Amino acid sequence: MKLSTKVSALLLVSSMAFSTSSNAQEEIGKLIAGSPEDATALTKAYLNPFFKGVGLGLNSGWTNTGSVKQLGKFEFRAGVTGAIIPGKDKSFDVSTLGLKRLRPADPNKVMAPTIAGEEMQGPTMIVLNENGQPLKNGTQNVTINLPQGINPTQSAIPAPQLQASIGLVKGFEATVRYLPPIAPPDFGEFSMIGGGIKFQPLRFASKKVNKLVPFDLAVALGWSQFKYSYDLEVKDRFGNAPDDQRIEAKFSGINAEAILSKKFLLFVPFVAVGYQTSTTDAGIKGTYEYASGYTGTSTAGVVSYSTVKDPVSINEKYINNFKASAGLTVNLLLFRVYGSYTLGAYNYVNLGLGLGFGK
Repeated sequence: MKLSTKVSALLLVSSMAFSTSSNAQEEIGKLIAGSPEDATALTKAYLNPFFKGVGLGLNSGWTNTGSVKQLGKFEFRAGVTGAIIPGKDKSFDVSTLGLKRLRPADPNKVMAPTIAGEEMQGPTMIVLNENGQPLKNGTQNVTINLPQGINPTQSAIPAPQLQASIGLVKGFEATVRYLPPIAPPDFGEFSMIGGGIKFQPLRFASKKVNKLVPFDLAVALGWSQFKYSYDLEVKDRFGNAPDDQRIEAKFSGINAEAILSKKFLLFVPFVAVGYQTSTTDAGIKGTYEYASGYTGTSTAGVVSYSTVKDPVSINEKYINNFKASAGLTVNLLLFRVYGSYTLGAYNYVNLGLGLGFGK
């Protein structure tokens, strides 16, 4: 299997929340169908663990050692992070979202699964008019069911990393993350860019001190960005879907950490502390139909429909916290195997394989 194919496979996994299955299309459509006024709030709540998981993945896997490469020495690395989703982020309470045009049909059933939740239908919601009265279709209230979870058997959101590092002068090491736009059949288009720098602060104090201390200490800074777009097909009541429907998402992450490590033969254990942020800029673009009103009395009527353009827009910082990590590198000739566990907004595991030349 070619390297590009392996990388594509990892990215497909990380983009699972925007699955091409008809089921996922229907779930996304439900976030819009009831009320464009409430679509953004529902989308934020439903996709919250996905946004956090991808953001954490962007900030992980930059380095696993306090040493830096010598001038001209380099390494290629591929890794994957699994952000472990806590139980509290597998569901949300619709009554806390401040919805304007939707209300639970049963006041006792207000808990809805997030995308990482159980594969069970969300609560039934009554669609309201601008005056807060239920829309009627005949004598029946117009209702929608909120989306079900689509990650019932997995407890983690995966996210990939692909990078190359090279040693620079005076104890500096540079890292580049890059993936050109890739568009696998029926899975949208995605790309990634990023860059980082690592250095040993003790070298600035004294080269002698840096050599005498019984461990390696480095500071690392990194920025990366992942872009994703996917064409949707959310049908109206006649079975038609405008061709401008799509998802667009951009995830940007910044990571800063201090790493301390010690080499024992082939093994290099390490600990690290740091700070990370991640911002999601995402939207559901295009034209969509929704039930906007009805004609008739308060007990019976005929539903009228309208369309809305670009109903969902999200620009929010989902990760903004300290973190602490511990892990191990195993050096096997030209290959390096990495593993670490991090405590943060979500706890996560990072695994990687590197191919390097020189220390």
